[in-house]
Amino acid sequence: MRRWITIILLLLTVVAEPLLFAQQTPSRRRPFRRPRRAASQPASRPASQPGVPTASGPVAASRPLMSPEQEAETAISLVDEDRLNEAVMLARSSLKRQERPGVSLFAMAYALDAVGRSYEAMEYARRYVALEVGKNDWRAHALMGSILLRSKNYLTARRALDEAEKLVPRDKPLGITSIASNKAEALIALNERSEAEKTIRAVRAAIMGYPDVGLWLAYGRVLHSCTGWNADVEEAFGFAARVAANSMQRAKPDDMAPVSDMIACLRTSLEVLEAEVKSIREALKNGETIDPIRVKALPLLLSKMAIGSTRLIDVQRRARLIDALGFCRQALEIDDANLEANLTLAQLQTQLSDMASAEQTLLKVLKIDPGNKEAQQMITIVRKAIGGKSAASAPAGNSAPGAPAQSPPASPPDTPAPPPGPAAAVAPVVGGK
Repeated sequence: MRRWITIILLLLTVVAEPLLFAQQTPSRRRPFRRPRRAASQPASRPASQPGVPTASGPVAASRPLMSPEQEAETAISLVDEDRLNEAVMLARSSLKRQERPGVSLFAMAYALDAVGRSYEAMEYARRYVALEVGKNDWRAHALMGSILLRSKNYLTARRALDEAEKLVPRDKPLGITSIASNKAEALIALNERSEAEKTIRAVRAAIMGYPDVGLWLAYGRVLHSCTGWNADVEEAFGFAARVAANSMQRAKPDDMAPVSDMIACLRTSLEVLEAEVKSIREALKNGETIDPIRVKALPLLLSKMAIGSTRLIDVQRRARLIDALGFCRQALEIDDANLEANLTLAQLQTQLSDMASAEQTLLKVLKIDPGNKEAQQMITIVRKAIGGKSAASAPAGNSAPGAPAQSPPASPPDTPAPPPGPAAAVAPVVGGK
């Protein structure tokens, strides 16, 4: 019997021991969270420039160095740079810290509209315009007009844009053009085409001297909505194309910005040409009276569309090559001696007509792997293309090779005076020019 009692006591001890220890163990904490830094506490990593966003991410490290007003203006600049998430965070921080909400309200509205939250943006914009400082800020009225236009509240949009038009400074061509473009679209929707044409034509004088592709495209597109295809519309798109071609000719082979401008230019002009062709065909189909000049121009318009489509395919191919170039360079940052990445980079540089860079890349490959047959074949072709050996491999006394050949965009004629403002029916550009 004693033996059984001893066994039972041992069993009870084994079962009860974990339960007793469990009651003494503290409850499990949540995963570690970094404590929120107080506003007065200095940043753990000082910013490289006070009040300027750092490259590592949102302007968290530099916040204590900026006033709420500076944060708001920085948020507006970040929207213009397409750094939208950072802009929203900074605008929200500015709004919380500002004792009397002012420009922070506009920064919040501008950032929210940029990320597609237009309803919330409108509420902040209205609160800002209700203040004395907001009542005299053209940017707020322009933003409200843009949001209302996209919401198809054309009459209210026109009123807001009228107010913005009165307040915008004359030295803001981007703002002037965006306001005029949006206002013209509202007037077209209200069947006031003559007033719309007058509004958009008035922009031309304001934007002369600004060779900006976006300005000319907006001007040409809205003018076409008012008048149909005519010499002025063709001039606007022609100017935009020449500006974009000049930028591509002067830019480095792997510079994406002028390529993006050219893609926007070709796409917009093709959309307008397509709309014009469709309009003419529908008028002929329905037996409507149509200007004979427009009918005679139809083959020419179709020819322009064919040429534009071909050029668009070429430019898009160039854009894809530049993207691939960026990925290659990222790979080489990790492993600079990677033969496959270097050979791919050389091929891309060759396709972008950057022969000098391709030769240097191939020389690096041959330094790593002197017997690489693919690199030997490619460097022979590249040297023939640039007309001889480069200075790196030429004997002393020989002249250096010619400059790298660039892709041969047709030499554009001298650029006339620059074109008009940003695309219509979009949030106005409030920073910059």
